[in-house]
Parts: sequence; structure tokens; C-alpha cells
Amino acid sequence: MKKILTANQMKDLDRYTIEEIGIPSMVLMERAALAVFDEIKSYIVDTNLKPSKTKVLIVCGGGNNGADGMAVARLLYNYGALVQVILLGDEEKYSEECKKQLYILQNMGMSVGAQIKDAEYDIIVDAMFGIGLKRSLQDQYYECVESMNRMPGFKVAVDIPSGLDTDTGIVKGIAFKADMTVTFEFLKRGLFLGDGPLYSGKVVCREIGIMHVDLDATHKYLYAFDEQIPQLLPYRNPNGNKGTFGKVYIYAGSKDTMGAALLCAKSAFSAGAGMVKVLCAKEYDKLFLERIPEVMLSCYEHDVDSDVLEQQIQKDLHWADSVVVGPGIGIDKLALDILHLILKYAKVPMVFDADALNILATNVGLKQDLLATSKEFARDLILTPHVGELGRLLSLSTTEIKEKAYECATMLSALYHCIAVCKDAKTVVAKEGQIGYLNLSGNHGMATAGSGDVLAGIIGAYAALEGDLYRNVLKAVYLHGCAGDYAAEMVGERALMASHIIEGVQQIQKGNKNA
Repeated sequence: MKKILTANQMKDLDRYTIEEIGIPSMVLMERAALAVFDEIKSYIVDTNLKPSKTKVLIVCGGGNNGADGMAVARLLYNYGALVQVILLGDEEKYSEECKKQLYILQNMGMSVGAQIKDAEYDIIVDAMFGIGLKRSLQDQYYECVESMNRMPGFKVAVDIPSGLDTDTGIVKGIAFKADMTVTFEFLKRGLFLGDGPLYSGKVVCREIGIMHVDLDATHKYLYAFDEQIPQLLPYRNPNGNKGTFGKVYIYAGSKDTMGAALLCAKSAFSAGAGMVKVLCAKEYDKLFLERIPEVMLSCYEHDVDSDVLEQQIQKDLHWADSVVVGPGIGIDKLALDILHLILKYAKVPMVFDADALNILATNVGLKQDLLATSKEFARDLILTPHVGELGRLLSLSTTEIKEKAYECATMLSALYHCIAVCKDAKTVVAKEGQIGYLNLSGNHGMATAGSGDVLAGIIGAYAALEGDLYRNVLKAVYLHGCAGDYAAEMVGERALMASHIIEGVQQIQKGNKNA
């Protein structure tokens, strides 16, 4: 498990380590510099560069991030590299650590410039600003980042790329575009949210001795899984049967969108569900028999009597261990009526996805029904909006959602008393009273039609299991992303389709002998 912090949380731990524990800031700085040096050295070795011919540019600011950069410069200089150091800012405002590191470089005879020279470098290091930057980069800083981004060479950011907001991943005017970011002790939210992945490159997190005090007690962090999938798969009793491995009831698909129902049902099976039943119009029964003969069908005629349909749905829901509603159902009156009926009788965990969310965003009656029945039945609710759907549910713009992704997830969780699975390039999950989750698996190839339907089916399968529902949902989200990563390795990100993700789900679970 990886912990992911905000800038203020990281500053508090820094301050506690230095002021309360008594570890000098220069000691932490040397450890940080050594971590960055190790990564750069590995790059030099891996690319067969000769240290004595490796040209390195390190651009430093006047704070402690710049001091880190100058310590890195010293280590690379001793390694034999050709190092050019640039130090920006007002000398009178340099931090004490920055002044000390500058003093050391001068004693070593290293030159420190104030302006980037027109030259070619093998490696370019950004150490201008650390995690505390809140303003947009301007003047010489803007010009330096612009120049560094234009230069060829392997680019490394110290802690976080300058110009990138540590908490949101929003670019402050301009940001250094790194091939690698070496961050310290804990991951930072902005490396993965917003535009973070575009500017951070490969993220390496290195321990430098900062204390972890009170993090677990206060739960003031997000976390992410980094385990191998077999380590997270739910236990399956070798003496179990199809009825004990989870019965998933799915209301999905309509004219022109039956693919959503097929993908949702197949992914539920692939994630381990013992039985899957789909509620759909009678005209689509042959489609399921041809594509997924394992599925049970609960079919209705379009002109079905409302009382007959109600009795049918009531019987189905008495059977189910979890319910998934929404993929491809449309937003017409029939879809709304069926949603009301499902809410009336479903007493098991329920996943609201896609069109069910669109109806929910515009229909006050459905929202009232949802909240009332969830409370009456003590039924767990899981909402899975993408950015657009989340914006409609919260009456916020896409920009507002992007700027405060996790905060919006917590708002949705509080509003509907649900587990909020908010889908974007990096999905965030929130539930009242629980530690928030930021999913780091997956890739941009998964931004393809049907990917959300697959996720809904996987969540449905995991929601049907016994145990901690919140953790099961997190596992489902992580499994979906890992399956997408597997699929991308097989077919590439450009060619990736939702059906490939299902194949990935099937393949990556093989390592668990009980799965």
C-alpha cells in the first residue's frame, strides 16, 4: 500500500521530523540528494554514458528544493560529470540551507551561474520549487522552464515538477515537463491528478527518513494499492458452489446499446461471480444465448403489465447478492420505472452507473426514493460517475471537478451516503469515515467505449461477496486498472478495447491457486 499526501501534510511531517524529533534538515537534504543522484547515476549507466562526458544542467531556486539541487550537483561533480548549476532568485531571500549548499559548492570551486547558457545537455534537473508553490511561474522562472522544456535531454524533477500544483496537478502557467520525478518519503496527489501524469513522467518515491507520525491515527492521506493482483483476490472456498461465489443481478442495455449489457455481464463472470442474471427486453434473449450462454435472463415484453413486471423484479431481487443498474439503459420512462421498482425491492449492495446516474441527476423523485430505500433497507450504495456525470450530480463544472477531484468525491459520498467511485484518468474513491483511495493502475488506452461497463460488472461481482464492501470495491477498481495495463501490453494503448480489458481480468487472476 502506498500513502499519498497533500503539500500541507508533507510540510507538517517535515517540520515534526526536524523540530520535534531533532533530525537536522541538512541530514534529510543529503538523503534526498543521494536519492536523486542514485536515479541519475542509474540512467547514466543504463544508457552507456560516460560520467566524464555527461553534461548535466541543474536549475535551482532559492529555497530548500534548490538546496537539494545543489547537493545533487556536488554528488554528480564528484562522480565525474560535467555539471552546470544555475541559481535563481533574490540572494537576500535564500533559505539558510540554500546558502549553506551554495557555500559548499563555492568551496569546491564549482561555478554557479544565474542564467541558462545556450548549450546541449544530456541531463536537465529541475530544482526550482518544491511542494509549496501556489502561485503561477512568472518572469525568469517562466523563461527558464520554457527554455528547459525546449532542450533535448533526459529531464528530472526534484520532488515535484516546478509549476505543477502539489495537490491538484493543475499547471500554474507553465510547468517543467519531466521524464522522471524523484519524490521523497510519500507520493503527492498532484503527481497523478489533473495534468500531473503529463508532467511527472516516471514517478520514483524514495525514503529519506521523514517520520510517519500520526498518519494512521488521523487518516489524513489517500492511499493506493501496489500489490500484485493475486495478493488481493478474495478467498474462494474450495468447497463452495456457484451460489456461494456471488449472484449478480444486472439491469443494462436497450436498443442500440446491448453491447453495454454484454460487457457488464461478461466482466462480472470474469471477476469471479458464480451466477449472473440480466434483466432485459425479450427481443435480446438470443443475443445473450449466442454471446454469453452462461448468463441467466429475466426477460420482459415492451408492453408488459406493470404489476407483472413488478412481481418479476421482486422475485429476481430476492435471489441477488448485488445489483448493477445503468449501463446502456437509456433515459426514457421505462428505464425510470424499472429503476424505481428495483429500488423498492433491492436490499443488497447496489451499483448505479452510466444512464442510471444521468436519470438520478435530473429526477428529484428518484433521488428521494434512492435515499429513502437505502436508509430503510440499510442497503449499501455505490455510485460510479465519470467527470461529466459527477458534474451533473453535484452541479459543478468539469474544471471545478478537475481542480478538486477527491474533495468532489467526498461531497458525492456525503450527499448520497454512498461509496463514490469517481472515474477519470486516475479514479478516486471516497466513503464517509474511510481513508480515501487514489487508483494508480490503468492507462489512457482505457479511455474507450465500454470500459466503464466492464468496471461496473467487476464492482458488481465484488459487491456480491462477503467482507468489507469498501475494500472490495477498491480491489475491483484496482483490478480493472491492472487488467487494462495487461491489455495495453498485449495490444497497445491505441488499439485497446473494452473486450481486451475483460481478457486482462481473466489472465491476471491466474496467480491465485484458490481463484
